[in-house]
Amino acid sequence: MADKLPSYRTTLTNNRRKSLQVREHDGSVLVELEPGQSFEVESINKATTYAKWSEVTWHEGGKGSFISRTNWVEPERGRWTIRMLNQDGAEVEQRQLADKAIFLPRSVPVTIGLTLTDPLVRFQSLTIKHVEVKTKSPFWDGYLVAERVLKDVTEPRSASELDVIGKLLDEL
Repeated sequence: MADKLPSYRTTLTNNRRKSLQVREHDGSVLVELEPGQSFEVESINKATTYAKWSEVTWHEGGKGSFISRTNWVEPERGRWTIRMLNQDGAEVEQRQLADKAIFLPRSVPVTIGLTLTDPLVRFQSLTIKHVEVKTKSPFWDGYLVAERVLKDVTEPRSASELDVIGKLLDEL
């Protein structure tokens, strides 16, 4: 008798007033949820976007709430990973890594394994969010105005990690 594969069931719930396409970070659509609808997905791969939670709920305004799976252990993704979050962008934002496109559903944190040569390897996280920037006023000469723009805000790795990355890149 074959051993049963471990699986990870997640209840996805749309508490918004409009329908929602639930996407995996590879861009595929798992399910389209109508307002008030719930759906249970079951994954046999710990690296899927929703495997780490037993429940995910989307609320009005695009925010999500998550109930973590008991005793969850992150899967092996290689030496270098990045945590990505689409906090304020469109329903789904796409970012390009060195070897693949990543699709980031709004409010869902995603952890991705990186190659050493990926330009994002220098960062431990990337958050897509609105930030305030000062620009020259188009109306009043000599003045600045505050403007909210959508930006990729990155958090660098520690100095020791950056040293290791630099040394490994030099060896290539």
